[in-house]
Amino acid sequence: MGFLFQEPIGREARPAWAEVPPALVAQLQELLKQKIIHADIAWGGYSPSATFVATLASWEKAFIKGTHPGQDTHGTQMLRQEIEAYQTLPDIQSFSPAYLGCVSDGREEGWMLAAFDSIDTLPTLPWTEEKITTVFRLLSRLHFCDKKNIPPALPPARDKNYIEKFLRPEGGWLRFRDERQTADKFLALFEDQDAGRDWLSSALPRLCEKQAKAHMTGGAVGMLHQDLRSDNILFDREDRAYLVDWVNACQGPVVMDLAQFLPAVSAESAFECGALLGLYEKISGVKIDRESLVIALASASGHMADNAYRAVPAKLPRLRWMQKSVLWAMLQWAVVLMDIPPPPRFTGPYHD
Repeated sequence: MGFLFQEPIGREARPAWAEVPPALVAQLQELLKQKIIHADIAWGGYSPSATFVATLASWEKAFIKGTHPGQDTHGTQMLRQEIEAYQTLPDIQSFSPAYLGCVSDGREEGWMLAAFDSIDTLPTLPWTEEKITTVFRLLSRLHFCDKKNIPPALPPARDKNYIEKFLRPEGGWLRFRDERQTADKFLALFEDQDAGRDWLSSALPRLCEKQAKAHMTGGAVGMLHQDLRSDNILFDREDRAYLVDWVNACQGPVVMDLAQFLPAVSAESAFECGALLGLYEKISGVKIDRESLVIALASASGHMADNAYRAVPAKLPRLRWMQKSVLWAMLQWAVVLMDIPPPPRFTGPYHD
C-alpha cells in the first residue's frame, strides 16, 4: 500500500520551551545535574503533549516529554502510567532509551515532564525490509522472553487501563451492529455511502462473530508494548532499534501487538500484512495461531473503525488521518483472513 491517503497539513498543538515555568526548568537541571542551554520542540506522534530535545551545558542532549496545562486529564493519566512502567519494570530499559526521572509543578493538570537519554536518530520512515527485520528481532525478545523473566509487576492486559477494552466483546463492530445511528456515522468514511452501507451489511456479521470472541483471545503470551507505530520506534546511527512510549506496557497474547502493528507498517509502506506476518514468524521461530490473530484483528479494527469517522480534534490535526490509514490496512488484511468482501474506497484525498 504505502501512504494511501495524503497527510493533512498542520501540526499538533505543542508548547514552546519558553512556556515551561522557570521553576520546572530548575528542577530539570537539578535532575540532569547540568544547565539546559536551549531546547527545541520535538515533532512526531499525534498527541499535543510537550516534547523537547534539550541541549545541555556538556553539549549532550536529553529528550524531555510530558503534560502541560493546555492538555487534558487523559494525557496526564497516560504519562503517569508510562512513568510507573519505567519505575516498576526495569526490563523496559533494554528496549528503550534510559529513563532519567520526572519533575512536576504539583498541580493535577499542570506540568509534568519526564527526561530520557536522547538518541541520535535516523528517520524511521520509509520502512525497508532491513528496518522491519531489526524491529521484529527486538519484538521477538519482547514477546518471547522466558516467562520466568516477565516482571511480576507487569499487569495483565485484561487489567490494563485503555487496553482491557480489546479483550471485551463490546464496542467496535458490535456497537455498529447494535446501534444503527452509530453505524450510519461510520459510513461517512466512504466516498459512496450507499456502497459503504452494502459492504458493512455484508461484512459486519463475520466481523462481529470474531470480535464477540475477544475474551477468548489466546496464543503465545508475552510482554506487550501495545502502542507500536513508526513514531514510537527509533533507529540510531548504528541501525539499532528502540521502542518508546511504554504507556500501555502489559502482558498478554502477542497477537494483540501484531494485529495493530503490522497494519500500521502496511499503511506506511508497500508491505502487505501477510508478508509481514511471515517475516515475523521466520525471525521469531514461532507460528502464530491464526484464529487468535483473527479475533485480535476483529477487535482492533472494530475499535479503530469506531474512532476514524469522528470529527478531527482541533489540537490533533493528523489523528483521524492516521486512524483511517491503519483501519484501511486492517480491512485489507481482514479480507484475506476472514473472507469478507473488499471495502469500497474511503474518502480522500488520495496520493496520486
